[in-house]
Amino acid sequence: MQEAESRPVDHSPAAFLADGEAQPDEPALARIFGDVPALAAALERAEARLRALEEHARVTAEINPLIPWTADSSGQVTDIGERWFDLTGYTPADACAQGWRAAVHPDDLPALTAAIERTATSRVPYQAEFRMRMRDGSLRWMRARAKPLWSADGGVERWYGFVEDVHDRVAAEQAKALGEERLRLAVRSTALGIWDYDVATGARDWSPELRAMFGVPDGTPPDYEAYLALVHPQDRDAVRARQHAAMRGDLRHMFRAEYRIVRADTGAVRWVSTFGHILRDGAGRPVRVIVTFRDVTDRREEQERLLWAAQHDALTGLANRALFSKRLGKLVERAKPFGLLLLDLDHLKRVNDTLGHDGGDAVLKGAADRLLAAAGGEAVNTARLGGDEFGLILPGVSSRDALAEAAENLRGRLAEPLVVDGRGLDAHASIGGALFPDHGRGAGALLKSADVALYAAKTEGRGRAELYDRRLRAGVLRRAGMVKRAREALAAGRVEPHYQPKVDLKSGRVVGFEALLRWRDGAGRLRPPADLQAAFEDWNVAAELSDRMLARVVSDMARWRGEGVAFGRVAVNVSNAEFVRGDLTGRVLDRLELAGLPADRLELELTETVLLGDRGVDVERTLHELADAGVRVALDDFGTGFASLVHLRRFPIHVIKIDRSFTAGVCGDAGAAAIVRALVGLGRDLGIETVAEGVETSDQFRWLHEVGCTLGQGYLFGRAQSAELVPPMLR
Repeated sequence: MQEAESRPVDHSPAAFLADGEAQPDEPALARIFGDVPALAAALERAEARLRALEEHARVTAEINPLIPWTADSSGQVTDIGERWFDLTGYTPADACAQGWRAAVHPDDLPALTAAIERTATSRVPYQAEFRMRMRDGSLRWMRARAKPLWSADGGVERWYGFVEDVHDRVAAEQAKALGEERLRLAVRSTALGIWDYDVATGARDWSPELRAMFGVPDGTPPDYEAYLALVHPQDRDAVRARQHAAMRGDLRHMFRAEYRIVRADTGAVRWVSTFGHILRDGAGRPVRVIVTFRDVTDRREEQERLLWAAQHDALTGLANRALFSKRLGKLVERAKPFGLLLLDLDHLKRVNDTLGHDGGDAVLKGAADRLLAAAGGEAVNTARLGGDEFGLILPGVSSRDALAEAAENLRGRLAEPLVVDGRGLDAHASIGGALFPDHGRGAGALLKSADVALYAAKTEGRGRAELYDRRLRAGVLRRAGMVKRAREALAAGRVEPHYQPKVDLKSGRVVGFEALLRWRDGAGRLRPPADLQAAFEDWNVAAELSDRMLARVVSDMARWRGEGVAFGRVAVNVSNAEFVRGDLTGRVLDRLELAGLPADRLELELTETVLLGDRGVDVERTLHELADAGVRVALDDFGTGFASLVHLRRFPIHVIKIDRSFTAGVCGDAGAAAIVRALVGLGRDLGIETVAEGVETSDQFRWLHEVGCTLGQGYLFGRAQSAELVPPMLR
C-alpha cells in the first residue's frame, strides 16, 4: 500500500478566501471561529477602559484648579480649558487672541508683560500673579505659569501654560497681613510688649515695646533667664512656678499674672500685667508661647491709694476702725496676751466751737502724733475710730499693772498743752483699757470691755483712765438700758409732761406750773424721770427729750387757752444739749407763734451747769434773745452749784428757784434758814422772783411767807398731774 504524501495544512484566512471553491479544513475552522467570542469580550473590555480613561480625564479637568492654555509665538491665546469660561464668564472670542490682556488689571499688566519677555530671552519658565476683571466687573487674583516651545532657530514657537484661580488664598494672605499690621499698630498704641518663644526652634523674640518696658538695650539676648532676672526678687519664685506649670499643661492654653519688675536701666520698680497663650500640638506638647506685657504701675498705685484711703483716716493717717479690728483679730488668733486702750478727747467740741474746725483738726492731728509716739511709731497698732475716739494696741503688755501704767502715761502725754498758732489747746482724754484674754477672748468682746471702761472714765468726770472690771460692766449696762428705754419711749410717743402747781405764798392761789417729765413703760405704767437718768448724759437723746417736752407743753398750753383756762405761766426744763443743738431761740419762738401763744406764758428753767459750760457766750446770747421776746428765764437749784453771783447780772434771770434741800431745813436748821433768807433778800433787791421748791408742811409755808419768798412749789400744794387734770385744779 502506497503511503500518502504528507504536506502542511494552511489555516490562514487566505486559504478560505482563495479563488475557487474553498476546501475547508473542518478542524481548523473550528479553531479559528471558535475564538470570536473571546475576541469580542476583549474588545468590549478595551472600549470600557477607554471610556473610563476619558471620564477620568473629564473629571480631573473639572476638579483640577489648573486651567491649561496655549498661545502662539506672539502671545495670542489659541486654546484654553473649558473651566476658564465658567470661572470668568467670558466667551471663547473674549478669551482667545489678545482679549485676555484687556481683562488684566492695568496696574498688574506691566509686571506680567515683563515676566513674559524675560522668559522669552532667558528661557526660564515664568510665573506671575495678577488681578483679572471678570465679565461681571469683579476682580479676582490669578496665577499663570508658562513655558515656551522653542523653534529650530531658537525662537519661541508656541507657549504652553496653566492659569489658576488663587483669589481666596491671596485674599486670606492680605487679610492676615492687614490683621498683623493692625495688631502692630494696636501694640504700639497700647504700649503692649510681646515675648514670643518658638519651642521647636528655641527662637525667642522681645518686641521693641517690651525692651523699652524692661529698660533693656537693643542687642541684649532675649533669653528666659535674662527676663527672669528682671522680675522682682520677692515675686520671682511665684512667676517661675506659674510659668512652668503652664508649660507642663497644668494651665492648658492661657495663664495670667501680675507682678513687679526691676528696670534694667534705672532700677525702678514697675508693675506689669501679663497674659500668656500657649499653642500646643495634637499630643498636647507646647510648640509656641506668646506673652503680652502691660505696664500697670499707675493702676496699681491708684489701687493702693484707694485701699489705703479705705483703711485709714485721711486727717491723721492712722488706721480706721475696719483695719484696726482686722489687726485685733490677727492678734487674737496668735493667742498671746496684749493690751487695748480706747480714748476719747474730752473737749474737742469746745475747741471746734471756739476756733472752728481747723483748730479741732489740729487737736486731732496732735493727739494722733502723741498716740503714735506712745505706740513706738508702729502705725499698725493705732487708729482713729471715729470723731474724737482713738485706739491703741499694746502687744507687749500682759498684766493689769502694765496696762494701767501705759494708760496713765498716755493720759499724761495727751494732757500736755498742744500749741497751735501760738495758742495752747486742750487735748485731755478719757481712757478705757482692757487686757487680752482676761477681758475678752475675741476682738469684739475685747473692744466692748475697753468701751465699758472708757464709758466709766467719762462718767466719773473725764480726764481719767479706767481699766475694765465686771463691776464697771454692770453700771454701763444699767446706763445703756436707760438710754435704750428713753429711745424706745420717744419712738413710741410715751414721753409726756405732768404739771406741778406753783402757788403765790401771799394769796395761796395757783399762778403757774412746772412741767415735769414722765414716761410710760411698755405696759403703760407711769415711770419717773430717774429711770431714764443716764439718757440725759447722751446729748442726742437729751436734746430730743427736751424738744419733745417743749412741743407737748406748748400744745397743752394752746389747748387750755382755747378752753379759757387761766393757767398762768408754765415752766419747762431746758438741758445743755438744747444749746449744743443750736437755734434754741428760733425753735421756741416758732412753736409759740404757731400755737398762737404769747411768749410771756412760757418760762425756761436751766441749771447752773448750763451757765458754767464751754458755750457761755452762745448761752448768754440765746437767753437774751428769748428774754427780749418775752420768754422768762429761771435758774433752777440755785445755791447748790458753783455759779457766781455775777451770773445774775450777766444773764437775763427772772426767777431763782431755791433748792428743796434748803427748804427742808428752814424750820429747824439755822444755817439753811439763813441761806434761804439771804437768797430771798437777794432776789428782792435785784427784782428777781424767788420760788421755794419742796414745800411739804404748813410750817415751811408760813416761814417762807414771813421772809418774803414769792412762790412755793411742793407736795403741800399738789403733786404733778397730767394735762387733763390741770383745768379742774384751777376751777
